[in-house]
Amino acid sequence: MTHFAKLTFLFLTCFATSCALLPQQPSSQNQANSVPQTTKASTPRVTSSFEKETLYDLLVAEFANKRGRQDLALGYYQKQAHITKDAQVTARATQIAQQIGAQQAILDTSMLWIEIDPKSIHARVTATLQLLRYKQFDKALDQVEALLDLSPTLNYEQLLRDTARADNDQRTQIIKRLGELSAAHPKNSQLWVVKAILENINNVMTDASQSINSALLINPGYTNAILFNSALLLKLGKHQEALTYLEQQSADYPLDRKLGIAYSKALANRKDHPKLTSQLKALAKNFPNDATILLATAQIAQSNSLTSLAKSHLHLMVEKNLRSVEAYSFLARIAVLEKDLESAIEYLRNIRPGVGYSTAQIQIASIQQQQGNIQAAQKTLHTARSLAPKDDTNFYLAEAELLTKNNQHQDSINTLNVVLDKNPKAFNALYMRAMVYAELQQFDIMERDLRIVINQQPDNSAALNALGYTLADRNDRLEEAARLIEKAYALSPNDPAIIDSLGWLKYRTGDNESALNLLKKAYILFQDQEIAAHLGELLWVTGNKDEAKTIWQNGLKAKPDSKVIQEAIERLMPTS
Repeated sequence: MTHFAKLTFLFLTCFATSCALLPQQPSSQNQANSVPQTTKASTPRVTSSFEKETLYDLLVAEFANKRGRQDLALGYYQKQAHITKDAQVTARATQIAQQIGAQQAILDTSMLWIEIDPKSIHARVTATLQLLRYKQFDKALDQVEALLDLSPTLNYEQLLRDTARADNDQRTQIIKRLGELSAAHPKNSQLWVVKAILENINNVMTDASQSINSALLINPGYTNAILFNSALLLKLGKHQEALTYLEQQSADYPLDRKLGIAYSKALANRKDHPKLTSQLKALAKNFPNDATILLATAQIAQSNSLTSLAKSHLHLMVEKNLRSVEAYSFLARIAVLEKDLESAIEYLRNIRPGVGYSTAQIQIASIQQQQGNIQAAQKTLHTARSLAPKDDTNFYLAEAELLTKNNQHQDSINTLNVVLDKNPKAFNALYMRAMVYAELQQFDIMERDLRIVINQQPDNSAALNALGYTLADRNDRLEEAARLIEKAYALSPNDPAIIDSLGWLKYRTGDNESALNLLKKAYILFQDQEIAAHLGELLWVTGNKDEAKTIWQNGLKAKPDSKVIQEAIERLMPTS
């Protein structure tokens, strides 16, 4: 082998091992909160002398990898891993297999890596995860047993999470094996937690309680064990005991974020607002610079009508410049709920060009349109386009939507045409334009636009539904309407608009029983004015007139100017 060849492979091996070996993580008092770690492989990094064929394959593999042909690179590396039995080559093969998600290759190369270097933690962690993926639980636990001797501080709780995918009998065997491993490693609390989780799934509640208590005897501050113990108490119907337990644990570990939030949520569930207020204030005091905690406490407070407290935590985030975009957005939502639209606009105006800017400007324009000031809304969007030109399409679409809401349909079409002139395949703009033409009852043009979308995106459930519903509503080509709506429903079975369309189609074709079930389901999911109009009509014609009136009245409370509900009432109810 030439000197050049050796230097070239030294570069390749350095490149390979730099990604394959994860750094040692800092130690933590709570081992359950650490991530699976690996230490450096026991095999020292050396420059190997390879045959010319091997070197050639490895060079080809690296060049293929750089050109995006990881599949080709994997083939060469996997071949040479088995030929050379070199730990670094095998580690690189494993890494490439992971990059492209070649699951069987990951298992093959990681097992070979273990054979070559039995003390490689990285190899055994990788193999364990793959064996669990393939539900080879015994073999996975063999790897865990070896890992416990090599690195007792790994996050075994996370490593073994996929044991929950086992069936009842398999879990029973895993539980037995975990008991044996716990006896051999009596200071490892994580094994007891995994065992408790599996026992809980198997509904062996006494054993689960004993296992989690064993974990807590070893490590009293093990957060996940504390939370799991609380959940077990709730499952056993001991609600007050669970709350008292969380209160005590939160007091014992006031700087544990997860415990503090869990206790807050428990108080919220019990609607104990005085204690909840005190707890949320304590969290903000203990974590004044933690944006995640402040945002979480604000969300909990707002969802429990503690609006002043929520706002105080959000203002603290703004003062300290902690995720201020999220804080301003949240403050704006609260202001909208309080019908203080001017304050909402001011909060959103604090969001400068960058992350969150486009969304904020669109929200400002929407609020201005609600205030009846469409000119101000348009000005906001025009200014935003100049400051964030990369998002100009979103601003045009937002403007078109606002113009449609303002019954300026031709202006909306003109705005969408600007987008489509630049990009005829802007399918969102095509879909929106079709909906505007539907408002104008220009159904031929609407169908043309929707056909273009469907031809290019045959699985676009919104377009399929829109065209199918229009045909059904007009009693036109009902067989085609059925094909379109049923395909949309198959693609998005939980979309209330599509469920409504299918219900309306059933009504049009005389299947009132199916129609009623579907429309009621749609109404439960989303109490939209159009769904209310449809459900009310079906209830009326099937003799449930009082229920129909109630549905319509509720719809009009939410949207007093609903034309679709008013039209249904005028058409069906006799005038006095």
